[in-house]
Amino acid sequence: MSLPGAALTYAVSRLWTAFRDRPWRRRIQHGIAPLTVGLVACTAWIMAGLADRTTASAALTLASALIALRSRANPLWLLAGGALLGAAGWL
Repeated sequence: MSLPGAALTYAVSRLWTAFRDRPWRRRIQHGIAPLTVGLVACTAWIMAGLADRTTASAALTLASALIALRSRANPLWLLAGGALLGAAGWL
């Protein structure tokens, strides 16, 4: 699911330092940013569809997405919270 985004990031990062003084680098950077956001959003959509089997898990996904979008909370804390709830058998 995350291979396209990871492969693109790896390929670009390998070439990025080699072209740091080129004038077109900034244009490419501005073009890749929306592409990367789209790939991450698609991956999140697919993973949510696979993980949300109950109403409680769907509510947790929605709450996590809203917190992530509206706050500056680190997403790893949200993932950890979901993992703890799942491990505790609440989801």
